Amino acid sequence: MRKMSLLAVVALSSAFVAAEPIVYDVTMKVKTTVGKSGNVSVSCIAGGSTNLVYRKQGTISVKGLIWGCGCDSLIGPLTYTDPSADGCYFWNETERKPIAGGTIVWPVLGRIDNKMKKAEGVMELTAEEWYLVCAGFGKADILEDQSGFLAKLKGYFAGWRVAPMWSYISRGEPCSFCESGTADLTYYQPAVAWALCSCAEPSEKTAAFGSWLLKYNKNVSKRLGGEGVTEITQVYTFPSYVPVKKSAE
Repeated sequence: MRKMSLLAVVALSSAFVAAEPIVYDVTMKVKTTVGKSGNVSVSCIAGGSTNLVYRKQGTISVKGLIWGCGCDSLIGPLTYTDPSADGCYFWNETERKPIAGGTIVWPVLGRIDNKMKKAEGVMELTAEEWYLVCAGFGKADILEDQSGFLAKLKGYFAGWRVAPMWSYISRGEPCSFCESGTADLTYYQPAVAWALCSCAEPSEKTAAFGSWLLKYNKNVSKRLGGEGVTEITQVYTFPSYVPVKKSAE
């Protein structure tokens, strides 16, 4: 049987027929900023020191799953989708929330070296609050018919994510939706940061970079291809905070 064929040119992937199910685990160690409450005394704050949330260096663990049943579905754009179809999920394990609404694509994915048993790849991950470009080298397994499938990629990534957010209540604010004309309103804004050369408003983006590993999950792949197993949720348990939908029986 054919598994995932590695092609440097994505457009050629449609030439390959569907294969047995393939499932990959993805892990990322993300160096980024996290929110920290406290007094920050800088000239940008009117009146000097005030209690708010600022940014500091931190680390976030991201995990993911990529699954599909054919070369063209895995190499072509993959959406964060219902688990009844080819797709992917990534979740922020540290902050216990999904990384939702986006796609992954492979601008580069190929077998390299004279024995064609090594691989290179670039995965672009775009989501509602994230944008990362992940590059790496790894291993490609060769099958009897000379097709190949990706076994592992390991490397580094860089990009950005939405900055840590914080909320505060402003009491007695004028409003248009209450009879008295005022209300206690809750506001959300990025953790404090300033442009190096000015007292600008905090950016909603923050740096994100680190290392990543993508690895073929042989056990789950085999179970997904078993008799009567058509959806990833039948053989894989997502964290409770990842809102996967199961099809009606």
